Amino acid sequence: VMDALRTTGVPVPAMFGLERDPALLGAPFFVMERVEGRIPSDNPTYHADGWLKEAPPAEQASVWESGVDVLAAIHRCDPAALGIDFLDAPAPCTDTVQWQLDFWRRYFDWVAKSRSFPTLEAGWQWLVAHRPAASQERGLCWGDARIGNMIFRDGRCVAVLDWEMATLGPAAMDLGWFLLLDRHHHEATGMPRLVGLPSRAETIARWERGTGRRAQDVAYWEAFAAWRFAVILARIAAQLDHFELLPADSTFAQDNTASRLLATVMELPPPGASA
Repeated sequence: VMDALRTTGVPVPAMFGLERDPALLGAPFFVMERVEGRIPSDNPTYHADGWLKEAPPAEQASVWESGVDVLAAIHRCDPAALGIDFLDAPAPCTDTVQWQLDFWRRYFDWVAKSRSFPTLEAGWQWLVAHRPAASQERGLCWGDARIGNMIFRDGRCVAVLDWEMATLGPAAMDLGWFLLLDRHHHEATGMPRLVGLPSRAETIARWERGTGRRAQDVAYWEAFAAWRFAVILARIAAQLDHFELLPADSTFAQDNTASRLLATVMELPPPGASA
C-alpha cells in the first residue's frame, strides 16, 4: 500500500525493499525510509503529556488540520487505479457495511470464545439495530486512522504509518475511527481536550471539503469504532492473560477505558452493571 501511494500526494515513507524469505531474520520483512519528525503519544495520551500538549494552540490546530487533510487525501485515492484493490473486502457490488459487521463479529467471537462480554454483546445489538443502509462503496480505508499513526514536522504531517488494517469500504468508517480515538484519548482517560484542536463539527466539515463528499453516517461509524476498539482491548487482555501479566481476578477484558466509552456512546449500562 505504501509503495502504491508514493505518487498520490499522501505522505508515506519510501519503500526500499521487501524480503519474503524468513531465513534472514526469522520472518518476512520490508525496509522503508526513516522519516524525521514527532508522533503524538498514545501512552500517556497527547492530551495528558508530551510535545503536542506543550505546543501552542496554533500548532496543535495545525497538526490536527494537517492530519485531517491527509486523511481526506487517502480517501480521494482510487484503489483500482493504484492496483491495491486486492485489499480485504467483499466482492464488487456487495454490501461493504454488512461485510465490515460480519468481519468484526467473527473477530469478536474468536476473541470471546466462551467468556462473557455483556457490554460488547449489548453494543453489537445496538450496531445491528442502527446499521445504515447498504453501501457498495469500496474506497481505500486506512483502518487505523489517527494522528498517533502520523509523523509531524513543523505542524505538518510528513508520513502516514501502520497500514496493516487497510481495507476497502466506506470512507466515513475511517473518519469515525479518527474522531472516536481522539475522544477516547481525552474523555475516557479523564483529561481535558487540547484547546487548539478543532471541534468534531469543524473536523467533519474540513474532511468534507477535502474529499468533496458528504460524510455519511459518521455517528454510526464512531459507535462502530468504539465497539471495535473495545474488542481490540479484549484481545489485548487475552494476550496479557496468556503471558500471565494480569492478576487472576482481573476484569480488564470486560471493563476498560474503551468498553466504558462504548457504554457512554451507545447509552448502555457501564461495564460491571450490565451482568
